[in-house]
Amino acid sequence: MEHYHGFAAGSMSAFLGSIVGHPLDTLKVKMQTSTKSAFSLIEPLSLQAFRNLYRGLAFPLCSNGCVNSLSFGVFENTRVLLRRHIRNPDDDSAASFMPGSTRRLTGWEIRTVKNDSDPLWTIAVAAWVAGLSTSPITALSYKLKLEQQVRGTPTVTLLRELPLSRPYRYFYLHSCMESFARTVYLVTYFEVKRALKEAGFDNTHIKWRVVAGALSGVAAWFAIYPLDVARSRLMSGACKETTVMAVLSVMYREGSLYRGLGFTLLRAAPVASVVLTAYDYFLDKIKEYDA
Repeated sequence: MEHYHGFAAGSMSAFLGSIVGHPLDTLKVKMQTSTKSAFSLIEPLSLQAFRNLYRGLAFPLCSNGCVNSLSFGVFENTRVLLRRHIRNPDDDSAASFMPGSTRRLTGWEIRTVKNDSDPLWTIAVAAWVAGLSTSPITALSYKLKLEQQVRGTPTVTLLRELPLSRPYRYFYLHSCMESFARTVYLVTYFEVKRALKEAGFDNTHIKWRVVAGALSGVAAWFAIYPLDVARSRLMSGACKETTVMAVLSVMYREGSLYRGLGFTLLRAAPVASVVLTAYDYFLDKIKEYDA
């Protein structure tokens, strides 16, 4: 049953993350694809304004459970697979996947499982594989969500015209971004938790998991944000340019490389805190139940 722990915990954390983050995600997308100021995009308080903030929620809500389940499931199983090939560098017995004399890989220190910390490179590799595995699903979900957030296209119309919308046109950009962002996201989370433990804090306490989650969300978005703006413009058809470099050049001249970053970071911190804290909590409980 160990192989299913990550899949189960990931699906449970997805719902909470979608509910918390979607309104700010809508504002972020509107800023990325519009030339209006942030305040002009915020509608007067009303029931309709509230509904507009959650427009397009159906697709990520339906897909996020599947995506998170697959992402965290692949991540955990890849970590376990890599872990089996790594021996304690202080143990000179038996050959292993990693030579005993090796202490660093691409500049990253090899830390051992016996200290409750997987080698950093295994977390990075597992996270990259997890991001790549979910890209076909997230590309489709992102395209549908974008169409509803920007144009308000009805769901039935979107599904009927789906083949014509070419949802995988910029898949190369989307898959690279998803993999890189997932790597930064999870590496930061585990590194912050490790640093907290080394500093003498109880990194299993919910408040420190929330801190680690918030920092990981902010770090991941900082790492990919200009490309995320370019992706939004390309996939929504909000620009005449058809290549990533051309869009980035236009954005640089406009000074809009980080347009909408405020809403994004305002969303990233609480969403990552909720998702990663919930994931850790549910994973611990599932392991206890299955023990």
